[in-house]
Amino acid sequence: MMLQWQVLYILSIILTVFLMVTLQFYALRLRHVPGAGFFAAFMLPAICWAVNVAIMALALPETGFIWLNIKYLWIAVTPVALLLFVFRYTGKDRWLDKKHIAALLIIPFITQIIAWTNNQHSLMIRDLQFVQSGILTYIPPLTFGPYYWVHTGYSYTLTLLSIVLVVETSIRGSYLYRWQGVTLAAAILVPLVGNILLIADVAPREIDPMPFALLVTSLLLWWSVYRYYLLDLAPVARNIFVDIMPNGMLAIDSRERIIDINQTMLEVIGAEASQVIGRPFTQVLKPWKNIVQDLCSDSNVGTEITVGDRWFDLQVKPLTNRKGEMQGRIIVLHDISQRKQMEAERERLIVSLQDALSEVKKLSGLLPICASCKKIRDDQGYWQDVAVYIRNHSEAEFTHGMCPECMEDFYKELANKRQGKKKE
Repeated sequence: MMLQWQVLYILSIILTVFLMVTLQFYALRLRHVPGAGFFAAFMLPAICWAVNVAIMALALPETGFIWLNIKYLWIAVTPVALLLFVFRYTGKDRWLDKKHIAALLIIPFITQIIAWTNNQHSLMIRDLQFVQSGILTYIPPLTFGPYYWVHTGYSYTLTLLSIVLVVETSIRGSYLYRWQGVTLAAAILVPLVGNILLIADVAPREIDPMPFALLVTSLLLWWSVYRYYLLDLAPVARNIFVDIMPNGMLAIDSRERIIDINQTMLEVIGAEASQVIGRPFTQVLKPWKNIVQDLCSDSNVGTEITVGDRWFDLQVKPLTNRKGEMQGRIIVLHDISQRKQMEAERERLIVSLQDALSEVKKLSGLLPICASCKKIRDDQGYWQDVAVYIRNHSEAEFTHGMCPECMEDFYKELANKRQGKKKE
């Protein structure tokens, strides 16, 4: 009976490793996606850790310490790899340079030195022994040296820091990233709990729960990738989509799926975030058929659209990574309804002025006028008095009077009397 559950335990680890390797290949297939490389970097030591547990369980007691020392390498490196993944996820790329990565690996490097020289100083483990029961080799309850707690404290600190960064990003993020954060925080927490159970001797000494804890972590991360497209766009890009902005914004990935959207755009579309995240934009924006066709054919679009009685300026810009590779597109809607109303009012005013001007009669061109009587010939060839012609071709009306020259010519006596009075 004991042999049966031991075989089942080993077979379970083998199945666990197989599933983790499958997820590793999935991550490598998506290596062009931002963050996928760091996901694969986390999976590698996690897989090696699980394999090491199986080999150590099947090894002879005399060689157990070799596999234990190698196991400490994966134990120390895995939290570092996980933190690097979280740095990428939360957009803290400045911590991903070679200098910071080297600094994070100092303790794991020292751990390897201490582990391989433990027989001389017992700083890692005291009175190390291996016991074989059935087909399994395991370590009975033991006493840890002072450096073991330095190593363990460092790993726990990195793990807790990863959780804090994820939670902080999730609180500031949108609907999409809040659920991503919950899943990712749970994924990080599971190995921590498994390791505590092992150290505290809660789990049987013959059974190391870490391979299964790491599998749960891997599956939760994979579920995040599959369900919420965790690796497609780091939450740092979420700063572009601040919900208080008046402009409607949404992001589309390279597969034409909506990966983020702000509140203003949701109001324009008339939907909830849970109804559009992860769906093809061709379905969500189906009422805008012409716009969707332009988006499918070109990554850089600028046009004006109407939604109900509102006008919007629509801009589509490519979303690229640091290498300039296109990762998706950002759609921005700017409400121009007020401007359109002003333009329409201006057009109405211009039309009104043009209509008014068309009603104003005015004289233009050359007028044929008689050199003697000063009559003007109209378009029909008739000669008309100047006053009559102007009255018919303009809005002017004539009043009659007499200039001084004509007064002198026609009324000389009256003109002389007026001049005499002026002299007196």
